[in-house]
Amino acid sequence: MTREISFDMTFDEQDVLMDEPDSESHVLSPAARAALLSAAPDPGGLGACHFTCSVDVGRELLEWVEAGRLRWYRDNPLRSAMFRRAVRQIRFGLWRVREGPPPESVQLPNPPRRR
Repeated sequence: MTREISFDMTFDEQDVLMDEPDSESHVLSPAARAALLSAAPDPGGLGACHFTCSVDVGRELLEWVEAGRLRWYRDNPLRSAMFRRAVRQIRFGLWRVREGPPPESVQLPNPPRRR
């Protein structure tokens, strides 16, 4: 059975991902592209969208989005920043279902020390 995961992101983040072409070293699978295309407006009207996919597709998206962030780092810092925000959203989604480490923006308290 394949585990499903839900991701949230702003429309700006989704737009930059939808406009990104594949590169020779990072080609998005049809399942991952379909997940991005399936993004729907947040039902709570938060000005964001959400989509659902398998955990494996989520990991693939994370790798692809990180590659996009690095690709645009020097030539278009603003576009790279949008990718960085999308990376944070995907990491957070994976972390929520215990399939990845916490993203940078999540601060976990230090565990109590044993004596």
